[in-house]
Amino acid sequence: MAQRIISCNNCGSDKHKLLVKIKGNRGANFIAKKHRVVICENCGLIFLNPQHEAADYEKFYSCQPASVAKTKSLEKFKKNYRRAGDYYLKDFLLENIDKETLKARAKLLDIGCGHGTFLYFFKDENFELFGLEPGKGAVEFGRQLGLNIIHGTLEEVNLPENNFDIIVSLATIEHVNDPLGVLKKMQKLLKPGGYLLLTTPDFREMVLRRGIGNYFKFVHTFYFTGKILSSLLKQAGFDVLKVWSVPAEIKNSTLFNPMNCKSGLLHIFARKSVELKNVNPEKDSPKELIELFQKIKKRDRIYYFASKILFLWNYIKSRMR
Repeated sequence: MAQRIISCNNCGSDKHKLLVKIKGNRGANFIAKKHRVVICENCGLIFLNPQHEAADYEKFYSCQPASVAKTKSLEKFKKNYRRAGDYYLKDFLLENIDKETLKARAKLLDIGCGHGTFLYFFKDENFELFGLEPGKGAVEFGRQLGLNIIHGTLEEVNLPENNFDIIVSLATIEHVNDPLGVLKKMQKLLKPGGYLLLTTPDFREMVLRRGIGNYFKFVHTFYFTGKILSSLLKQAGFDVLKVWSVPAEIKNSTLFNPMNCKSGLLHIFARKSVELKNVNPEKDSPKELIELFQKIKKRDRIYYFASKILFLWNYIKSRMR
């Protein structure tokens, strides 16, 4: 296990403030059990600091089984895949990609594709499909679906530059150690005018339940707002076309069932810039983001104590049997 202090990935500042301390490593003993989440005092980017080494994360992800393969047969998956939550993004891409790109057999690359659900959405469309995934179990399942999924990370695999028309990366950018570096690599892989679609948890739409650790996790190395992620994309050589967020969903969360909720999801749709240019980092408001965090933390304190009461009650019942 190794850790290192890092500078802000957006603006390069070394000035940051502790936001919260979290615990847990899901059994990955080669990764620290305690983690510090900080906020850049200059621009508002939120990230783990000190940061764990990329090699440790790669080891962790490569050992993860494909959970869907445990619970669903290939037949059930093929029958019900349209129910997956990301299906609406297929329609979004088909409606917003220029028609000339769609006329040809467009190359679509899904980075961090999991077991290939999003790629499978396009199985009947005129696309050449590629996936990249570090989890061996997920890769095996995706290949059983007939998908071309490469095992590895963007840093490990040598993919051809100026080769893809569309890159999709869903709920992945928050897991990497160098978001700006990763976005620059994605930019090089795209053809001139190629498209990029990203999703990631939205810090401004976060939901905290059963304590802070439900939102902050050791596997999430960075936490974004729309302004900060747009800033990184522009620095990496993209023109941001659209930014939107799916709001947090908490209506089904109850006092003793607080986990039945979803954090808001940030979406960014961008296009490779015609020419590279020097772009100054954009800033969000650190003060406003800290106040937002403190407000939600205070609001959800009752859920934390309720979970402790429920845990104690279940423990007493088990001892009385």
